[in-house]
Amino acid sequence: MAKTVSDTLVVRIAHKGEEKVFDLRKIFNENPNRVISTVGTVNEDGSPNAAPMSFFYCPDERTIVVAMVGTSQTAANIKRDGRAIIEVLFGGDVVFGVRGRGRVIKEALECNQATMAVKIEVGSVKKDTSPAQIVTSGPTCTPRSERADEYEKAVWEELVKGACGGGPRLPGSDAAAAGSSLSRRDGAWMPRTVGRERYPEPGDSTSKEISVGLWMGAYASTTSYMWRAADLFAS
Repeated sequence: MAKTVSDTLVVRIAHKGEEKVFDLRKIFNENPNRVISTVGTVNEDGSPNAAPMSFFYCPDERTIVVAMVGTSQTAANIKRDGRAIIEVLFGGDVVFGVRGRGRVIKEALECNQATMAVKIEVGSVKKDTSPAQIVTSGPTCTPRSERADEYEKAVWEELVKGACGGGPRLPGSDAAAAGSSLSRRDGAWMPRTVGRERYPEPGDSTSKEISVGLWMGAYASTTSYMWRAADLFAS
């Protein structure tokens, strides 16, 4: 059974006399729309539902704001039940399941009426690393089109602004032009330091290649449907 290791997005694990810190908040915020994770929810009949998503912003160590399609099964489940789990796979052997409860904070984003914003309050984080394998990277993505690129920039900016009451501007604005506080890495504008007063600029990452979606869908199906929904959240 997976071990619960934290009640916040900052996970501290002691190993051989040393403490290793996994800052999931920093991972999400410094890689806007790049951390493709599986979101698990409970269907009305009690069966599990899983879907790959990537719009995750963390205004603090106990909160994740997620953008998703408003008509999706995940959205319906969160509205009805609230329970959610986000399985995060990232380089550096980052394999954690973030359990929490979600609620809708915006039915339709201003930039795209089909996209909804959900706020998930973190309840606990479980460690899912393997004793036999090291995860060296999570799923990757590439831009599909310029239109998708603009969509994701707009969604990310609104997601952050809604969560922080302010937030970043798009690259090319005065915030990006300042230069001293922002750097460009892996196609994304982000602050050189992440703290209370600085947040990542909207990333240039865009819609996922279909192969990534299929891979994550296959992963979610083969892992989640082996257990009942109750076991998915208890494991």
